[in-house]
Amino acid sequence: MQQENDELVFELIGCDTSFANALRRILLAEVPTVALEYVYMWNNTSLIHDEVLSHRLGLVPLNIDARLFDTMEEGEDATDRNTVVFQMELTVFGTDQNQSRLLFMNQRITGTRVC
Repeated sequence: MQQENDELVFELIGCDTSFANALRRILLAEVPTVALEYVYMWNNTSLIHDEVLSHRLGLVPLNIDARLFDTMEEGEDATDRNTVVFQMELTVFGTDQNQSRLLFMNQRITGTRVC
């Protein structure tokens, strides 16, 4: 067994796989994590529906220490102690890298050139 700061490494040798899997699930359930809960979209012109895109964004792992935030209780207002706000900006790669942002700003964009 090795322990360093916030990391614990140990080996399970000679135990049943169902026990190891149950222990893994318990440990994962007890680790505090941060995930996207609400996604607000304005003018989504992509081929992906809002709900599908919101679900996919919720699956993105966020490297944020959950211990730095307070738990948001039911009916409580959002503050800087219990909320993280992300803003996603679209980058379009055109033929001219210097003008691509100006050419496509606030325009309807479709196709495979959106990254």
